[in-house]
Amino acid sequence: MEYRIIRILTCYSSVDEKIVFDAQLEGFDLNEFQKEFGVDPCNPMYDCYEVKVANIPFLKRYLPKLVGINWDFNNYAYFVEAVEN
Repeated sequence: MEYRIIRILTCYSSVDEKIVFDAQLEGFDLNEFQKEFGVDPCNPMYDCYEVKVANIPFLKRYLPKLVGINWDFNNYAYFVEAVEN
């Protein structure tokens, strides 16, 4: 069976750490994400990376147009994650 890695934005509740939603990032550009998140160019970004308010304009370019997010960093935590599909 062949797997491929996709990157998603995952939102977790700060109260119980349950997943609130996730959205697949479109047109993931590893080089650009490495720069945005300060990751070494040799790192394939298979881990999870915490999203900060400053990352929102960058991430909006990779989120599906139909996904509207009411960013709330007081009640939720957001991460860019890699998953197998």
